[in-house]
Amino acid sequence: MTKDRMRMMPLDIPLYPEPPYHYRNTERLVFIYETDAEAALDLLPEGLELEMPATAMMMFLWCPVCTLGAYNEAFVSLRATFEGTPVEYVVWNLLTSDAAIAAGREIWGVPKKHCDTWIEKRAEGMIGIVERPKGVRIAEALLRPERVIPMDENKSFIDRSLLCVRVIPDPGGGAPLIQLIDHFNPKTSNFKPGPDWAENQLRGPGSIAFPARSAIDPWHRLPVLNMIDAYYSGGQSSSDLPYGRVLKTY
Repeated sequence: MTKDRMRMMPLDIPLYPEPPYHYRNTERLVFIYETDAEAALDLLPEGLELEMPATAMMMFLWCPVCTLGAYNEAFVSLRATFEGTPVEYVVWNLLTSDAAIAAGREIWGVPKKHCDTWIEKRAEGMIGIVERPKGVRIAEALLRPERVIPMDENKSFIDRSLLCVRVIPDPGGGAPLIQLIDHFNPKTSNFKPGPDWAENQLRGPGSIAFPARSAIDPWHRLPVLNMIDAYYSGGQSSSDLPYGRVLKTY
């Protein structure tokens, strides 16, 4: 086992392949809301400036075709700036795939943990649900889609980079390596809409609830003060997730 073969772990048969990762026909439920500024500042790492009013995004994803395998995911981010550039800082990220968890944490520092999360489509609307552990519902969000989003308002995934903080502990007990990383960048995602993508972008009234005030997954720490936007994004599409880049070492 020579050094040039030591790319991912386990060394002989890695849990996940090397980036880029390829996604097809991803579905999203997106909720954007004003939240408590003091709570947001407590979660935002130094080097980032919180946008005001403090704004959070909760997103639920169903990834039916991906080179990391099919999985569901949910995350919460905060709108901020880094050196004057608008970004989203990922605060919490929960999903159903061990390969996607390991790749996200090890490569980019995405704060991923395993959970039960999914999107339901019912007569009354679309629901995003996240439970951890199973049966403990830490968040649920409801969208009633009412109208197609005009083309000039559509977003391929998100119009800002997603930033994460990666902490690599020292096995000897010393200081960890801490880095701010550009995890997802819309300029490198190679997003391509399919023939029915535009007609599957739907907006409507949305709401978020935190049924369980979990101490180990405290999504309720960023409360909803005012809903700003809620929408569904579906249809045929393709996108990529290549390697990111280190923006800052603490």
